[in-house]
Amino acid sequence: MPFLQYVEELHASRAPELRAAMDRDGGYPLHLDTGRDGRGTMLVALSGWRRWLLDAWTIPTERAEFMLSALQSIAGSFGTPRAIRRDLGPAMIDATDEFVKSLKNLILVLACHAHFLSDLGEDLLEKKARSAAQFVPQGPSAAVVACIQPPAGPEPGPEIDQGRKGLRLWLESDPNRQSPEKAAGTTVVRRLA
Repeated sequence: MPFLQYVEELHASRAPELRAAMDRDGGYPLHLDTGRDGRGTMLVALSGWRRWLLDAWTIPTERAEFMLSALQSIAGSFGTPRAIRRDLGPAMIDATDEFVKSLKNLILVLACHAHFLSDLGEDLLEKKARSAAQFVPQGPSAAVVACIQPPAGPEPGPEIDQGRKGLRLWLESDPNRQSPEKAAGTTVVRRLA
């Protein structure tokens, strides 16, 4: 038997013990996300509090029926989650909505903050990216960065060592204090950016 198949079967055989541990926690929030690696789409399910990988599937495409089947499989093995945190893809939204409708008790479905901010950023920057693209023949990325990135201050010169020393002192001091002035302040801003 190939090693990964053995690991998969071992994981499945221990589902009752994993479920019991999560039940002692009061249940689990389910985190669902998809990713692409060039050979299809990976759907991943995590137990949010314990950060346990509950299951992962390679699905041919992001379609609700594949995701709904995965949700039903997770609930069958580990119990109904207390809540679901998911990405903002239309198929994921449809699948989670359908899954929640099938339950006796409604559960909370949350959008992932990182996906929300990413989508919001794309929406906010889309117009600037399109207008900047006309000036860059090889694509908009360099122009987008140029038009949205504020100037970082003067280029470091001979005072770079003084700036680095100021950065180290600032990092070692109270983190709630304001950033330093002059070369050390510029170095702090550049490092944080």
